[in-house]
Parts: sequence; structure tokens; C-alpha cells
Amino acid sequence: CDSHGWITRLLQNAVSSVECLADKHRVFRHMRFLKYIAPGGYLAPHLDLAREDAATGERSTHTFILYLDDCESGGGNALLSELPPRCSVMGDQSCNTDDKYVLAAVAPRRARLLLFPHICPHEGRETLVVPKTLLRGEVFLRRGADAR
Repeated sequence: CDSHGWITRLLQNAVSSVECLADKHRVFRHMRFLKYIAPGGYLAPHLDLAREDAATGERSTHTFILYLDDCESGGGNALLSELPPRCSVMGDQSCNTDDKYVLAAVAPRRARLLLFPHICPHEGRETLVVPKTLLRGEVFLRRGADAR
């Protein structure tokens, strides 16, 4: 948790700087650090669940990932057009994603901020170079007429 709000303010400013993103947005203070210390770690294709902010009652709509290390190869995230049929069960680590499902592949680069809707299927590709460290959290984001 970002108890002093320093990281939250920096991320809030980053999201605010992208004019087309939202009229109303808020970065949640609850965040998690993830550190891969051995090659081979990955996350199978999945969807993220919304979280509720206890103070405001708002439910998150988007996930952010802030990469804290560069990875020369591997360890990226892939945003998918859909969950592959074999990967429709949460936590099924045996499925492999065919590239035909990949909308975008994002390489881990220090200070790169990835923001995507919870409803976007995605996967964490196998980590080859370690350490890989990232900060993951949630954002409430509404666009246009929904921003009221």
C-alpha cells in the first residue's frame, strides 16, 4: 500500500498527462510489487478482477503495470484478443498462447507504464532475464459521458 501517496500521485500525473484517456480517473493506493528472481516465471492467459476502494466505494476498471527493470529478452506482457479456448479456466498453467491471439506484446523497460482494461485478456510471458521487478495496481477510469 502506498501509505504516503507518493507513488499514487506520480501515477495519477502520468495518467492525467494522456489527454484522451479520461475525464475522471483515480489510481488506487493499494499496489503490489512483483519480483521474479529465477528464470521461468510466467502467468497464463487470464482476466483481472475489479477491486473496490474501501474509502470511496469505487470499483477499478483498469490494471497498471509499472516496470522497474529492463529485461533484454522475455518477461513481457501480451494483450490478447480473447482467451484461447484451452486457457478459459482460471489458473490453467498448461495452456500456451498462439500468436494469432496477440494484439500487442509489451517488453519490460524500466519506467514503462502499461495501462489496460480489466476485461482485456492478457498473459505474463516467460521470464528469461532476471531480476524482473514491477509494480502492479488498479485504476478507476471513465471516459466521456460516463465521467459524471
